[in-house]
Amino acid sequence: MKRILKFSAAILAVCTMAAVSASAQENRLYESYIEVTGNAEREIAPDLFYLKVDIDEQDSKGKKSLEKQQADMLNALKSLGVDPLQQVTRLSLYSSYYNRRKNTATASYQIKLFGAEQLTKAWSRLDELGLSNVSFQKAECSTLARVQEEVRSLAVQNAKEQASKMASAIGQTIGKCFYIYGGYMETPAVFALPRMYSKSMMADGANVAEDAPDSPLEFGKIKVSSKVTTRFILE
Repeated sequence: MKRILKFSAAILAVCTMAAVSASAQENRLYESYIEVTGNAEREIAPDLFYLKVDIDEQDSKGKKSLEKQQADMLNALKSLGVDPLQQVTRLSLYSSYYNRRKNTATASYQIKLFGAEQLTKAWSRLDELGLSNVSFQKAECSTLARVQEEVRSLAVQNAKEQASKMASAIGQTIGKCFYIYGGYMETPAVFALPRMYSKSMMADGANVAEDAPDSPLEFGKIKVSSKVTTRFILE
């Protein structure tokens, strides 16, 4: 039993010494490092746009059926080069049956459009069809993931350059980077609605000029930024 206790004590001592040694090495390393935060930013124009269309049907005199309104919408979009199978998604379908004379059905659709010009033409055409419940959902960039990685890499490079300059100021240089932490974020594009659209397409019912030019919708750019904290060994 005494041998076992002595052996265990010896192992514990060795482990303790190893831990102390590792801690000492780590402290020596951390005594000679520089921590710098790098930043980078880029603006990109959105190229993907989404509209939401709500169709309301009332089977009474003067009203179009849901199927008819949907067919008119899809045909109109096809004429503009929109692929219904790839760019149109039905979000919901609801039907309420009251009696033999009255049946109400509603449906919602999402339309994915490529470029501000296609968006402008599609929205204007839907308004001409009398589909007043058309709203803008969001703007995206198809290359956003790639841009995010590029901006983060630029932030790391920025941190390295700063660290190198700061080390040079005290007559030293930087070695390897042993710590990197951070990511990226994006600010959505700002959506501006030109005067060309009718009141039925305006969310706030603002006045619209009758003779406004048929110009594309205006969008701000998506801002992608990155903030990265790095630590470099000082040599």
